[in-house]
Amino acid sequence: MAIPSQKKTFGLETCRDLLEKLTWEYQELTRTPPHDVTALIYRAFNGFVTAFHIADWVWEAMTETQRDRLRAEWDVPLLNKSDFVGELRRRERCFALCREIATASKHFVVNQTPDDTVDAVTSLTVSLVTAGGEPVTTNEGEPVGVFKAILKVIDGEQERFAVDVLEILLYFWSEFIYERDIGAIRLTSCGGLDVAEP
Repeated sequence: MAIPSQKKTFGLETCRDLLEKLTWEYQELTRTPPHDVTALIYRAFNGFVTAFHIADWVWEAMTETQRDRLRAEWDVPLLNKSDFVGELRRRERCFALCREIATASKHFVVNQTPDDTVDAVTSLTVSLVTAGGEPVTTNEGEPVGVFKAILKVIDGEQERFAVDVLEILLYFWSEFIYERDIGAIRLTSCGGLDVAEP
């Protein structure tokens, strides 16, 4: 039996599902050991792509009444999804950063209105391995070290840890979706039982 979903999504149905996916990706990123460089890069890639594409799902999930309320709140026309994404970029800097990184990650480059002050970088450092407070050495007496990855988002002169940007986006989307009651499944009956709408 197939679970309910938006067509072609393997079971993701609403923007709230995509928000849960972002939560999972953020948690996975925070749990990844700093020496697992590949996993850190892959999880950051996935998290930024998800955080950006939530905008698509939110726009599609909003009712016309919700869009009208948002137009009034922001005092902008918001005629289409492109307007919505553009306004999000103006209002939330981390979303603008996310758009740059997600687009470059997915499409290799940002062709439309790139922000050349934004970059995503991975730096590697070496940490010495210790046991009981003493450095671990090889049989030849050389210290043993492991790589440690540090993922950062460059925003002009400012640097932020990638995980911090994702955390801000997670809170941003949670607040945006739940305060406006976007993407709630509104069943009116279920197996002959009436179900109250939220």
